[in-house]
Amino acid sequence: VEVRNAEDVQQIVALSEMMRNSSPAVDSVANPQIATPTGTFDVLYKGDASSLLFAALAEIGEQYPGAEVQHNARQLTINLKPVVRSEEELELLRLKEVPLKDEGNTNSDENTNSDQNEDQNSQNQTAIGSSVDQVIEALRRSKDSVWLIQVKTKDEEWTGTGWTVGKGLLATNAHVVRDIPERLARGEQVKAIATNDANQRIVLKLGRAWRHPQWNDENVFMDVGLMEVVSGDAGQPLELATEQELADLDTPVPVGYVGFPSGGTFTNRENKLPAKQAFTGHINSILSTDLNPDVNAENRMVSHNLLTSGGASGSPIINQHGKVIAVHNSGSKARAKVVTDSGQDGLSIVKSGFNGGVMVDILMDFMKSIENELPR
Repeated sequence: VEVRNAEDVQQIVALSEMMRNSSPAVDSVANPQIATPTGTFDVLYKGDASSLLFAALAEIGEQYPGAEVQHNARQLTINLKPVVRSEEELELLRLKEVPLKDEGNTNSDENTNSDQNEDQNSQNQTAIGSSVDQVIEALRRSKDSVWLIQVKTKDEEWTGTGWTVGKGLLATNAHVVRDIPERLARGEQVKAIATNDANQRIVLKLGRAWRHPQWNDENVFMDVGLMEVVSGDAGQPLELATEQELADLDTPVPVGYVGFPSGGTFTNRENKLPAKQAFTGHINSILSTDLNPDVNAENRMVSHNLLTSGGASGSPIINQHGKVIAVHNSGSKARAKVVTDSGQDGLSIVKSGFNGGVMVDILMDFMKSIENELPR
């Protein structure tokens, strides 16, 4: 379920509770992703969804009159504040009528200003639309260089996302690398492979791993790591933004990422691998280590609204020019007020939709510091 134009987090949570209670077929509501005014959540149900759909439509119509609801396969979109146009406006749109400048009054300042404003609005709309289109095209060009990383040790296993940053080298997060270097140094067997998509058509064998020496659970600004490709073709390295391009960033920045989010997503039923996915959104702000906006500070992170979940860690955040701006590494949580089954108010932890990424210059500096160790 996707909710659009919500007033606040509570309204999205209330809708999720309404969906949960709308039909006996509903098992639960899961995986909330909230970035007001937009939010999404999954409704898990048994059997035919028709009764659930009709019950939900009736509830939505009663509680949110004027809301627009669209249903497509397994996707339900609820627009709480759709654009409403008068019949006069609709008729003008149908006829595609536009006001014409008065040929007999060429000195009219009013007409001139109106034309200039209309031209400017048209240019702005074109620029906004084209930048998102360019991001989408950049993601399509980049996707063959993005890999699902799977690691298995004697006592645990995990997944993340990596991407080709150089010959025989994948970039990811330090927390995806974890303690692989120490395990290898102790002589432990660590199996790490990278696959290009959910059906494993292309597989890379991974060897050594490196993580930023300053990274820890508190110092998330240094959450970058590298993994060596021992065999297999990792594809073309993605282009990194230059230091000057990073310094010139002016938020909000239209961006996207390609990765393998796994929490709450569809998986390959046979081997339960997450599918490669792409998302677009914006970098909302750039933060220094003291969490204040400062574009001139070192060791910066970005705050972004890209839809993510576990497994997307390490994904490249790409701008409209196809250059990697940051490496996604974290998601924030918030407390939302909910009403429990017993009717009591309570607090629930939900994803806030505000996520973090490590600026790519930190990755570049790290690669320079260990360049003698890296594959050539």
